[in-house]
Amino acid sequence: MKKTTCLIILISSPFLGLSLAWSAPSESIDDLLNIPLEELRNIRVKSSTSALKITQKEEPSAVTIITREMLSNSGARQLEEALEIFVPNFQISSHNVGQDKGGIRGMTTDRDNKMLTLVNGKVMNHVMSIGGFTEKIFPMLDDIKQVEVVRGSGAAVWGPGAIAGVINIITFDGADAPGTKATVKVGTLEEFQSFEIRSGHTFGQNESLLLYIGLADYDGANTNHSPLISGQNVNFENIQVEAGGEVNPAYNKIPNYNAAFDDQLLIKANIRYRNNNFDSWIRFTQGGVQSAPRRGKEEDSNNWNNDTAGSHRENGYAQLTWFNEYKPEVAFLENTTFSLSYDRSEFVKTQQDVDGSSITNTNNAFGEEELFFKSITTFETDHSYVLGFDYSYNRLGLTSKFFDGQRTSDEIDASDGDSGNGWTTINYALFGESLFRFNPLSSLLLGARFDFHSDTDLLFSPRIAFIQNVTPIDTLKLMFNISHRRASESNLRQSVNRNKEAENEQIETTEIMYSRVINSEILFEANIFYNEVELLSWNNAAPPQSGNAPGAIQNIGTYTNIGGELNINYKKDNDYWSISQAYTKLLDFNMTAEGVGQDFSAYPYGEGKYVTAWSDWQTKFTYRKVLNDSISFDTSLRVFWSFQGAQDWANYNNEQAMLAQDLESQLNYAKLSAADDYDGMSGTSAYWNIGYNQLFTKDLLFRIDLQNVLGWFNQDLNKRNTLKRTADYRILAPALTFTIAYDF
Repeated sequence: MKKTTCLIILISSPFLGLSLAWSAPSESIDDLLNIPLEELRNIRVKSSTSALKITQKEEPSAVTIITREMLSNSGARQLEEALEIFVPNFQISSHNVGQDKGGIRGMTTDRDNKMLTLVNGKVMNHVMSIGGFTEKIFPMLDDIKQVEVVRGSGAAVWGPGAIAGVINIITFDGADAPGTKATVKVGTLEEFQSFEIRSGHTFGQNESLLLYIGLADYDGANTNHSPLISGQNVNFENIQVEAGGEVNPAYNKIPNYNAAFDDQLLIKANIRYRNNNFDSWIRFTQGGVQSAPRRGKEEDSNNWNNDTAGSHRENGYAQLTWFNEYKPEVAFLENTTFSLSYDRSEFVKTQQDVDGSSITNTNNAFGEEELFFKSITTFETDHSYVLGFDYSYNRLGLTSKFFDGQRTSDEIDASDGDSGNGWTTINYALFGESLFRFNPLSSLLLGARFDFHSDTDLLFSPRIAFIQNVTPIDTLKLMFNISHRRASESNLRQSVNRNKEAENEQIETTEIMYSRVINSEILFEANIFYNEVELLSWNNAAPPQSGNAPGAIQNIGTYTNIGGELNINYKKDNDYWSISQAYTKLLDFNMTAEGVGQDFSAYPYGEGKYVTAWSDWQTKFTYRKVLNDSISFDTSLRVFWSFQGAQDWANYNNEQAMLAQDLESQLNYAKLSAADDYDGMSGTSAYWNIGYNQLFTKDLLFRIDLQNVLGWFNQDLNKRNTLKRTADYRILAPALTFTIAYDF
């Protein structure tokens, strides 16, 4: 490795000294853990499902809560991995641009723009291009108190972009985590080293300060442990590889899986100060990954590196956020909360030619700044009401401050008639919710949001939820909502410059949920959903919209799907387990005339009703056994039973390549195809983790985790399916992670 743990600790030593000087006695009591389920479900709290304080019974969306304890004991090396472990109907797909992509309920894309990523309720998405790229790739997780994941659309609360779901990362403050904790992790086979330190301090009853920094050197898993598998018969420098064989890294520059962008340190730093009715935090993150090349389209070979479209890519980002929230103490504003924030976010993508040199015309930076204001007023009687307003001013297409030598995206688009000096947009919204509690058994939630943007039409996102407590332990919910997603700011600008109407994405969701507290130890939840989606996605057949890049983001059709999720959680004494089963099925997909280049599903072309890179059936299981006060064991298993849509997509492109009348069309289809009778991409993927946890003293913890254990017996079970080029896939490496944590 180019950097070592010693280097990480040396860089962090000034912060370490400051933290030790401010250290306070450590506390680890969580009173909520001792509250019976029946009582816990009746406590009103802030929830990512609503702008109101509501009880768990009143939550108007399906939601998964990942606690600090769950996160620590999961063995997850990234937040996205923890999401796949714990969230029903959440799936990760590999992609050759950027990090792996998460999806919910069959809604997945080659950009992270179907979900909103939040930190303490502040949206962190990169609006110009890549979406929710930030926060999810770090092995440093000690700043996170819990994660709330809304499964399904949520634009009525959080605004455009919450199509598939919302991920709200709640961080510690000084009162939540008093004292100082240092954690070191070392990963083998998927190699990394990380160091993080968190220090919390209280000053009186309501004042606190939290300091946090985390650094990681992430080399990732090399191709000996994490090979790239070809779904087509290919030739590399006269070396023949049959379908199902490993792409030769000696000729094809296959980077390590999850290797950090430009071999740089991953960085996460946070300072948070709270005092009564004031909350302020500053957060900086920097990261990114190297991406495996995609199969190219050279005439005499399918060599990954015969053209620049198939060469090695790297994608990085940096984000700086300053957030402030204030609740005045004056009488006429006592129910109003104001927030003001500044955000600087950059996404950069680079590409290397076959000889390892940089391809300068693809080294592009997407820099943006946001000034954001929000006010929320609540009214609590027997019923609950909230009214809110938010406003954002965005400067886009900015020169990079964190990455050298990158062209701005505005320079790329200057051919549209602009000067290349960036542009600005203004967004504002009005929103409200009302929860009518008719009696102890019945309640009705109504909500709506109106979003205005300087380059698009008004977006209206309504929601309604009826909640019926059938018995004290049985709750039934019926919900309906409409949510929207705008195209990226770059795409909106291209539409404006071409005098085209801006295109948006819309989802209509109807959902029924049922939950039952079987006893004080078991919670049963089940839901059925139906979605109708006007799909906004990449269309390979569209004419270029930006620079020399082929294709465009367009409305490519309307699809419907149906599905359900069943989840059981059990906790008694020293045993904790959960199991979930999820199902999502494509019902129909009516493609627009312009959507002929879509890669969402092969169904419009006569294949089966499947999404190209999605497993309809998913099963997840977690278990924890506490042997005594010092030792515990953990395990998790997630199974994705079949990827029939991946095979259908590859087969369709194989057929079209043989029928093509011209060479260019033949090659375009061939790069997405599979060899005749090859079906390796459609099989089951299963990931099994095992963890051992030992507390040597009350302050010193040691943990060892084995990830992707099944790969030691059958590597194909560790298959990670790929978007677009669905015949090819990456094998996740079986690996070990060692953790040492010390509370000062």
